[in-house]
Amino acid sequence: MRNYFLFSVVAAALLWVIACSPEKEAIRQIDKPLPEVSLGQETFIIDTSKDTLLEMKSGSSIFIPANSIVDADNKPVAEVKFMYEEYTDVASMLLSGIPMTYDSAGESNIFQSAGMFWVNATKTDGEQLFVSDDKEIEVNIVSDVSDETGEFNFYEFDTATGNWNYLTTASADEYIPESEEITEETNEGYVYTGPKIDFVFEMEFTNDYADAEEFNNMLWKYSGNKEYKDPEMESWIFTTSWTTTDIEKDPDNEGEYILELYNNETSFVTSIVPVKGQNYSNEEFNEQVEELDENIVKITNANLQARNEERFKRTMGLSGFGYFNWDAIHKFRKTINAQVEFMAEGSKITNPTRIYQVFTEINGMVEHNPDGKNSVVLTPDMDYLFIAINTDGTVLLCEDTYNLFNEFSNGGRKSVDLISTGITIRTKEDLSEIIG
Repeated sequence: MRNYFLFSVVAAALLWVIACSPEKEAIRQIDKPLPEVSLGQETFIIDTSKDTLLEMKSGSSIFIPANSIVDADNKPVAEVKFMYEEYTDVASMLLSGIPMTYDSAGESNIFQSAGMFWVNATKTDGEQLFVSDDKEIEVNIVSDVSDETGEFNFYEFDTATGNWNYLTTASADEYIPESEEITEETNEGYVYTGPKIDFVFEMEFTNDYADAEEFNNMLWKYSGNKEYKDPEMESWIFTTSWTTTDIEKDPDNEGEYILELYNNETSFVTSIVPVKGQNYSNEEFNEQVEELDENIVKITNANLQARNEERFKRTMGLSGFGYFNWDAIHKFRKTINAQVEFMAEGSKITNPTRIYQVFTEINGMVEHNPDGKNSVVLTPDMDYLFIAINTDGTVLLCEDTYNLFNEFSNGGRKSVDLISTGITIRTKEDLSEIIG
């Protein structure tokens, strides 16, 4: 008996960007709540005696002119360890530990970001390096945020003062990547002969591209490749709404396919193989696989085109290393500054637990001190969550915030109770799943 499961994947890219706050008075310096959680830092060993172009997985890039990285005596250093980390969703923003609050003259704001990043360079032995006095490093950060509501400001975080320093305002350019078109190479006549696996599922593709419907007639199962997770053991993927799918032939394992599922909060990658339906002969199944390979090429190219539509590049020359972002202010229509005492299932939350207010609609985030000394901005304009993260990665959550604005409108100090999620954060995706 085969168990059939159906889930939907949309073959088009949907990217979300973080909102971060150039702030006047930072609560903390940069202090990651869970330093052991990876945020996707990319590291390169480069020869800076010549011009170097580094291309990131996100599409962002960095141009490093020859002899532009120097030691403390402003002398060029040839072999350099170059590091880059990009924050493109609210989970990575929160886990980065970068101060995100801003308050000016009693008016609180949330900032939508068109991209935030950290960049640094050292010698291979760890000695800190610098950008040469007479040169700049060019960073091109790519996102789907346009200038429709106005140009974005560029800021640098001052680790000495805890402030965001305004540098300039600039417009975005259309992002036009190099061609990544995929060519067809089919597995003619291939019939899967691997171990029998009973867990079989279908994928329903919704796409403007008509040939995507051909996938809906194909049955799939886990290939058994232990390098990838077994979908049967990851039941959450069948109840998750996926905005992007990539499916391609595994170049190292004939007849197997790599399936990658994404949305703006999480991802899942596995290895799958097509399954012959009971009503198909071997010949009909082989023809179905050939059509599958042709359609994978077409849909992959359609995905690439969709991802590159409505994407924008912002370019800035850097004279130093550190934390930088492109931000624009989001204005609330109504706000109150409330005195909130945060509780964990009835008990007062204290340091070192970290508490965050996450604005899910705009990927905005504000950190609050557990001691309650700073006021909390409440608004009826949009939904938000309160999340508390303990040092061991366990998480508490308050989702029912709809009535807080009215409850606190009369003033006075009141409590907000957070409930354990039963989840321990080991990866960024764990937090993304909680935020939803």
